[in-house]
Amino acid sequence: MRGIRLISVISLLVVSFLTVCVCFADTKQNYYYKGLEFAVAGEFEKAKKEFEKILRIDVFYTPAHSSWQVVVDALDARVAKTTALNIFKGIDYANSDLLERAVNEFNMIIEQNPYYVNTYFFRGSVYYKKGLYQEAISDYTKVVDKGGALISDAYYNRGSIHSIMGDSDEAISDYSKVIERYPKHPDIYYSRGVTYASIEKYELAIADYDKVIELDTKNSRVYLDKAAAAFKLGRFIDAIKAFKIFLKYKSNDFFEDMKSRMAL
Repeated sequence: MRGIRLISVISLLVVSFLTVCVCFADTKQNYYYKGLEFAVAGEFEKAKKEFEKILRIDVFYTPAHSSWQVVVDALDARVAKTTALNIFKGIDYANSDLLERAVNEFNMIIEQNPYYVNTYFFRGSVYYKKGLYQEAISDYTKVVDKGGALISDAYYNRGSIHSIMGDSDEAISDYSKVIERYPKHPDIYYSRGVTYASIEKYELAIADYDKVIELDTKNSRVYLDKAAAAFKLGRFIDAIKAFKIFLKYKSNDFFEDMKSRMAL
């Protein structure tokens, strides 16, 4: 009976969590779009400052990190400013859901300068958004193989696609590569933990969830997932404890924050 009651609690809590009103994350996205506005206008110094405001909050916020890298490359003359402007034009198209125009813009840039590997990352992200997963994986793999500045971002996004496609071993491998570079970022452990749970490796999932909790004690969703994994292992007391903490720290903006990470 205890197990049946706990299943009912799990069901109710999941429904409750999914129906919570999700607020836009706010500060990071505001800085990002302000920086993007400056970048599209060619005001790279101002754009750099806006992106750096985000990176001081979250070093692995992909939209800001990838855009910051292009700005820095342009300011340091590692890429022509006209190329950088075209990249930001493509990003702007993608953020406006003009995906074909974005792909065409990145295709043109790659044709003119196939050696600037970061462009493949941005095109891959548009393919990702379009659901063209094999094409996205191909572009992310180019970034990984060439060892570009966005290699960790490419590993993370490629890992996410592998996870979506059910290629769990490949996803775990990619997430682990990112963890080597960002060992103190909770989101990466969380993604790997969810992937472990999807293939019923609950002990490994809980180990990653515990690492998330160590780094970010108020991330409510990780307690929910830890409770589910503990329940699967028959650890009902641990599951109940995790649910109690979940109720205490439940965060309204979790889903929007995670969604925004996968933007360009």
